[in-house]
Amino acid sequence: MKGIFRAVLLAAAMALGACASTPQQTQQRAEVLQAPPLRASYVRIKLIDLPPGPPMPEQMAYFLEMRMRERLYRDGIFFPGQEGQDLTMRYSVVRYDPGDRSAREHLLGKDGTGTIVVEAIYIDAGGATVARIRSTGVVTGAPGQDDTMHRAVQDAVDRIFDTMLELFQ
Repeated sequence: MKGIFRAVLLAAAMALGACASTPQQTQQRAEVLQAPPLRASYVRIKLIDLPPGPPMPEQMAYFLEMRMRERLYRDGIFFPGQEGQDLTMRYSVVRYDPGDRSAREHLLGKDGTGTIVVEAIYIDAGGATVARIRSTGVVTGAPGQDDTMHRAVQDAVDRIFDTMLELFQ
C-alpha cells in the first residue's frame, strides 16, 4: 500500500515539475531598434497604423488598434495631438501566426504556439524617425494561461508601451 502511495506521490511530483518547466510567457522588454535622442522632449503624439502586413483576422486587427489606442494616453506621458505635432507613432504587424489552438489545448505536448510581432516607429514633426520598437507576443497554451491570440496581441502591445515609457520619460 505504501508503495502505491509513493508511486502516486512521485507521479504527481513529476507532473507538477513538467508543468513548472513548461515555457511561460515572460514580461520581457521589447526590442529597441532605435532609441530616441537623450535630450528630446515630446508632449503630443498621434497614432497611425501602417498598411496591412501579413494577413490576420479583421477582429484581431481591430483588437490590436483598440489596445494601442487604449495604452497610448493611459500613462500620462503623451497627450492627443495632430500629425505634425511633436510625434507620430506608426505601428505595423510584422508577423502574425495564430498557430494551432487545438494543439495548444492538447495535453501531450503538441506545439501550437501562436505569435505576433508588432513594430512601432516614432516620427518627429520634421519627418525624421526618432525611435523604433519591436515586440513579440506569444501564446503557448501552458497550463493556467489564456491561450488565445488576444493574449499575444495584448502582451506585444503592453511590451511596446512599457518600453516606450522607459525611453520617453
